[in-house]
Amino acid sequence: MKRNIILFFLFFYFCFAFKAVAQSDKGNLIVEFERFKNELVREGVPLSDVIEIQQPLREILVLGIVKEELKSIITDLSKSKVTGQDLKSVVVAINEVVKNNKDIYNVGSMVSSLVKQLHLQGIKGKQLAEGVVQAIKQLKQGSSQSERKDKKKKKDKKKKKKINF
Repeated sequence: MKRNIILFFLFFYFCFAFKAVAQSDKGNLIVEFERFKNELVREGVPLSDVIEIQQPLREILVLGIVKEELKSIITDLSKSKVTGQDLKSVVVAINEVVKNNKDIYNVGSMVSSLVKQLHLQGIKGKQLAEGVVQAIKQLKQGSSQSERKDKKKKKDKKKKKKINF
């Protein structure tokens, strides 16, 4: 009987400890995100734009993209007069690529260089946003096509192994 009572208390203790750790991790993410938002505002991104892109931005940061690259992309877009819904469409597109791409560390640098390249060509505002979104969609399609090719090669190898019996 004593043993059951001790096990019962241990079970609740571990449940409570697990819940406390989970809540502290969530709290840390919230604090980090608020810091990141403040950094964007300090860099000159309007608060209204930061609020507009809040949800996809949070998802990207959780996936592990380098914060400095993301901050660079967003500030470059803002300086290039990409605002509001156009900025959000770019961030959503980046989010989709990061979700589907295994090499998330290169996505930020690719998008950042693309933004700078389009800006140097004199493209600004909505046109720049559309160009970035289109390029990101092509990047996403390219990665999904290469994944399909890899899967097909694996299937072909399996078929060859089965035939060689």
